[in-house]
Amino acid sequence: MMKSILVIGGGELGINQIKWAKEVGFHVIVTDYNPEAPGFNAADLGVQIAGDDIRGLIAFVLQNARKYNIVAVYCGNDFGLLSVAAVSQVLKIPCLPLYVVVRSMDKMLMKGVWEKAKITTPLAREVSSFMELESAAEGFEFPLIVKPLDSSGSQGVSRAESKRRLKPAFDEACRFSKDSRVIVEQFIQGFACDVNGLFHNGKFYRCGMIDRFFTPSPYCVPLGTLSPTTLSEKSQDQVFSLFENAARALNIDFGPVKGDIILTDDGPYIIEFSPRFHGDIDISHTIPLSTGINPVKAFLRILCGGKDISKDIEESKSRVAGYRTVMAEAGKIIRVIGDKDVMKIPGVERVLLRKSEGTIINEYRNNTDVPAYIIASAESQPALEDVFQKAMQVIKFEVRK
Repeated sequence: MMKSILVIGGGELGINQIKWAKEVGFHVIVTDYNPEAPGFNAADLGVQIAGDDIRGLIAFVLQNARKYNIVAVYCGNDFGLLSVAAVSQVLKIPCLPLYVVVRSMDKMLMKGVWEKAKITTPLAREVSSFMELESAAEGFEFPLIVKPLDSSGSQGVSRAESKRRLKPAFDEACRFSKDSRVIVEQFIQGFACDVNGLFHNGKFYRCGMIDRFFTPSPYCVPLGTLSPTTLSEKSQDQVFSLFENAARALNIDFGPVKGDIILTDDGPYIIEFSPRFHGDIDISHTIPLSTGINPVKAFLRILCGGKDISKDIEESKSRVAGYRTVMAEAGKIIRVIGDKDVMKIPGVERVLLRKSEGTIINEYRNNTDVPAYIIASAESQPALEDVFQKAMQVIKFEVRK
């Protein structure tokens, strides 16, 4: 009987993962809270269950594991990682222990482990009120970072340049914190890069490093990425060494990992970490387009029982790729212009529209506020920048202020 994989999350960006799961030999079951999730059309079976509905997912597996021969569970987002661990334990299949996943998603628990293991990471303190934040800030130099304990996608993260900015930074963090637990963290100035890795049979595999660019203070909205990284081999070795050690300190020895790292003159600092790959724009698009590495497919192959992942993690291309965010002025979107024509530009690989007509654009604060992304590839970095310049002249948002 054909093996089945339960893929938690059926968004547009996850369709490549569904395709690759089929290519390695899986019958694919996709779950999503949205009854019209795009991934349902690409899957063999679509089931309406929210990614964080652990009870519902376990109930589905208990009823259908034997019927569909479910042997694997996968999710590419933080919201479903606890579900993956819980369902995998029910199925008695390889996975990270639940306590490891919880510890890897709780920023203070994680930093506590790293501190004991002497992993270089910014100093931080947890607070639960603005008064506690004011007191904690006395122990830091400005600027400093204020963020929720348990968010992702830059949601609730901001930089306070002075005491005057502490209250709005705290309020922004609380908006995205499940229980008003907030972190005040040392600000690290340096070169930002995203890293991906994969553990298989106890061995760590490097799975791509990219340069990342953000909006100016106070918020951390991504402006774009560049793959592969422009860092020297020596700097890459430093970053990957810290990254692997940080993962192993958390007792991670199976599956994907991702990290956000800042490289300074004093060496790298690990800022964020999660037991999954980075977002689908880069892990499923820019990294495969530029290097030929396909970490997601490698892990899916492992889950399907494959032994040899070399063709998925060895570089087979020498191109550059990345994405750029398309911003709109504040106001109500009346019309999207050029979203079809931009695809005619050589090098443009994909356009992702995240905001439609009628959407109100306010201040850009995190990833969810971005109206559109353009993904492109080229033979060189100058050629890639030329593609993006041409694309930005074509795609526009007509806004009523």
